[in-house]
Amino acid sequence: MIERRTTRRVFFAAWPDAALRERLASLASRLQRHCGGRTPAIDNLHLTLGFLGNVPTAEIAALQILTERLTLPAGEWTLDRYGYFYKPRLAWRGGPPTPTLNLWRARLGEALQASGRSLPASHDFRPHITLLRHTKKAPPAMLEAPEWNWPLMRLTLVESILDGTRPVYRVLAESSATPANE
Repeated sequence: MIERRTTRRVFFAAWPDAALRERLASLASRLQRHCGGRTPAIDNLHLTLGFLGNVPTAEIAALQILTERLTLPAGEWTLDRYGYFYKPRLAWRGGPPTPTLNLWRARLGEALQASGRSLPASHDFRPHITLLRHTKKAPPAMLEAPEWNWPLMRLTLVESILDGTRPVYRVLAESSATPANE
């Protein structure tokens, strides 16, 4: 018998290129030796721009079209710090929102609002990449945080499938950013 899901867990995200993913994964492994916890799969490293949660399966096609039609400028995000969220025991690498990230979220929010949905409030947006989950302790306070630049080139609509202990992420649609000189 084929199981038919009535909802699908989805979010919008930006994905780092392969070189940055490798650097982040290497950093996560080093941090894990100090903090314990679980590293995400290297292919799962991403920046969440908006989490929608469980969405009726019947609405996924409309979200795919919305994503593909978004017009976004290319830009950059600088990762220049480490952080720790105490309640979920989550270590991260990130940086302040840039004008490009803010514009991406604004355009995404406008498109979602036109379709009857919304993003979490902008004051809740703390851009970060999760490096460790369920840590035993916070990362050391004196970690060096050299700046890493992330070229923002595409926004994706992603489905999160909970499969055992780790989520599996599947890209459902994407919007490529347009370089400023085009």
